[in-house]
Amino acid sequence: MGFEFDWDPDKNEHNFSRHGIYFDEAADIFDNPLRIALLSLRESSAEIRRLILGRRGEDILAVICTDRDSKKKNDFCKKGEPG
Repeated sequence: MGFEFDWDPDKNEHNFSRHGIYFDEAADIFDNPLRIALLSLRESSAEIRRLILGRRGEDILAVICTDRDSKKKNDFCKKGEPG
């Protein structure tokens, strides 16, 4: 994988209990050359967030991350739902 990742362990556990996926599992979508990346500038700060959409196995994942200290900081990830 060409990226380094970082995340808060408590946020990782919370994300798993809420959405059924850990951040390290979601990081797999960054290896997918067909991933889609959208930029979002938060109104409350100058921090640039990215929404990354990509496939991991049979699942479509959405990951929200920021760039901090030359690493991807995962803030949220969720599996897509059919329909």
